[in-house]
Amino acid sequence: MYTPLQHDARWGFVCGRISALEGRRVSREVFTQALNAPSAGDSFQQLSAAAFSARGVPTSESLPWFDRIEKAYRGRIIDLRENSPAPEAANLFLANEDYLNLGRALRGEAETIYNGAEVPDVVPVGEHTPLTLLPDDLQSAVRTALNEGNAAHVSLALDGAFLRHQLRLARQIGSAAILTWVTEWVLIQCVCILLRLASRGSQDAIHLKTALNEPAFESLFHRFELSGGTEIAGLTGELGIVAGNLSEASPVLRAAEFERRAMLCLLRSVAVSHSQTAGPERVFGFLFGMMVEMRNVRLLLWGLKVQRPLADLRRQLCFAEMGTAQDGAALLEKTRP
Repeated sequence: MYTPLQHDARWGFVCGRISALEGRRVSREVFTQALNAPSAGDSFQQLSAAAFSARGVPTSESLPWFDRIEKAYRGRIIDLRENSPAPEAANLFLANEDYLNLGRALRGEAETIYNGAEVPDVVPVGEHTPLTLLPDDLQSAVRTALNEGNAAHVSLALDGAFLRHQLRLARQIGSAAILTWVTEWVLIQCVCILLRLASRGSQDAIHLKTALNEPAFESLFHRFELSGGTEIAGLTGELGIVAGNLSEASPVLRAAEFERRAMLCLLRSVAVSHSQTAGPERVFGFLFGMMVEMRNVRLLLWGLKVQRPLADLRRQLCFAEMGTAQDGAALLEKTRP
């Protein structure tokens, strides 16, 4: 699909920084070499070293290795946000941790650290009511689930609030391309939540639906409820093809494989952002690619650590090279009407 991108000189500096960072990603070749190493131990060492280098992780830090990679990953997003004329593009990739932390706070866990996407940086639990950190219009749906005392319902309400928040951030950016990409990203996440519900024999998605409150997704929830949690309908284009091809798969496999294949489709769409030399689309595209890269790093490193079969790990990795600005320009010419 051709998505026109508008040049915005205000984003030139941060896009220049991204051009310099593009060569420091963990490439597909690195993952391939790690998977083909003589032993799981060698695979682990190769990939963790590459992830440390790509993220600029200081070797002197005393944190556990995985925490060091995660800290550097978040730090890079925050750094790009600080160099951007507006924070929303980066906040799209920080808000998830905010909502996870909010869930921990609502469960009464110890001190909760926020990334500062839309909430204060540090909120010690007990000094504030965590729910009040949400925007006003998102509080009621979560509060209703919280009052029921059902942890699963609270989790679904927080998921819906997070997805609604993602759409809000995308609309605030003012980029038609980013809104298109984020809407599809939210749809993918919503379908995955429903598929996981179905794998547990449940079709009770009312708290997710209420908190999300997105008219465009009404038919998705309606068909899911009518079918007793067995049917995901209303998906068009590549996502519809992906869902159709997995219709006979087991419920557990269906959710994981839909997520992987759907994210590949979205990665290919977002790759056109690399034709942008100055604009929020370039920032979004880089961070989206980095997010998927981190998904692969987490999956493979933890899989190796618990000694999962390499063949299983290889099937779960999500690859679609994001490329460079030159690659993006070439793709743009191919997709232009």
